[in-house]
Amino acid sequence: MTHRTMRDFLAVLEKQGGLRRISRPVDRMWEPAALAKWMYQALPAEQRFGMYFENVKGYNIPIVTAALGANTKNYAAALGVEVDGINAAWVKACRNPIAPMVVTEAACHDVVLTGKDVR
Repeated sequence: MTHRTMRDFLAVLEKQGGLRRISRPVDRMWEPAALAKWMYQALPAEQRFGMYFENVKGYNIPIVTAALGANTKNYAAALGVEVDGINAAWVKACRNPIAPMVVTEAACHDVVLTGKDVR
């Protein structure tokens, strides 16, 4: 596995210039989608980037969009290969599937909501 967590992957993208943070408050109902649509329509593939919305109005978790599909460079970074190695990585993965693994501790267990706290 190339990246242990999504956080690791996003850190790599940010370092490579494939992810931009938006810190101003955004409305989750329309702003992230509108900006992503604009980016895909207005920019050529090689200039596209993932977007990390840090401040979502009314929520304490961020939204990330277009991190993987913004361009082939981001996609290659997810696979841990150069752009020209994407197809070979797919062939290798299809020929050598990884069995699922049960874990007792993971980053996704960091926050656990139960009962009336769940929405």
